[in-house]
Amino acid sequence: MLINGGDRIALEMNRSNSKELIKRNKSHLFEGMVKTINISYKDGEEHYFIQICFDNFSLKNKLISVYKLTDLEDGLVDEENENFVKYRINLAKIYKKYYTLDEELTRFEKALAILSFNKIKDLRKISRGDETLMRVVKKIEELTDDPDMVQYIDVEKGMELGRKEDIQIATEKAAKKAAKKAAIETEEKTRIETARKMLKEKLNIELISKITNLSKEQIEKL
Repeated sequence: MLINGGDRIALEMNRSNSKELIKRNKSHLFEGMVKTINISYKDGEEHYFIQICFDNFSLKNKLISVYKLTDLEDGLVDEENENFVKYRINLAKIYKKYYTLDEELTRFEKALAILSFNKIKDLRKISRGDETLMRVVKKIEELTDDPDMVQYIDVEKGMELGRKEDIQIATEKAAKKAAKKAAIETEEKTRIETARKMLKEKLNIELISKITNLSKEQIEKL
């Protein structure tokens, strides 16, 4: 979160398109809006809230998509408010342009590419000749070799792996529960069908109950 007086800019780095990610982004979006509105009420001045989502996936073919935070896409009010805006930056489009289409990137695209490319040699290549971008890449190299930063990244990866394992465990538990329920329902249907056949043969209800484990009341309703 970048804060300048009462104005706020929320930066979101999004690896993949998921329900969890959408929920997190919207939570940050509403939180930022509420805080900005509260500050405007207190000091009586207009303030701005901007959310910028850097997406490593493609929702649209455009490089930059702009949404007013009043759009139905965000589930907000109908009135337009120029003070609240969300930008989605399609980093996947830049990745495709560079690696798949082998096209030259603009300076702006090069700056964005630095946020998503993970190969140092490619970062050096796209920043070559631009002193500002070269300084950024140099700083990235320094951070890459920083033990504290490496440890932080390892923790983040571990947390991400943990979340995936939790999802897998939950999925497996749900599958087992569903399978168990289906087996119970199948067994119940089998016992009822067996009881019906035995009734047709005019067998004693008590005998049917012992064989099928159905109660006398259940059998009488058949």
